[in-house]
Amino acid sequence: MSDDTTRDRLYSLDVVAGLLSVSVETIRLHAKRGSLKTTRVGRRVLVPAVELQRVVKVGLPSLRQEAVV
Repeated sequence: MSDDTTRDRLYSLDVVAGLLSVSVETIRLHAKRGSLKTTRVGRRVLVPAVELQRVVKVGLPSLRQEAVV
């Protein structure tokens, strides 16, 4: 994934979920919380290739909420 055409590519949430072995709902939650950058094309929510590369390299933060004591 290094040439210009791949860098500009956009991936659907279900493709990203499959590549990361998580559910589409998990991907949606990360997008909503801002830990996964997305872009909209019409009504579709897509993940840019550079963002997917970043997530593959560094991972996504946990979605678990710590109990407030």
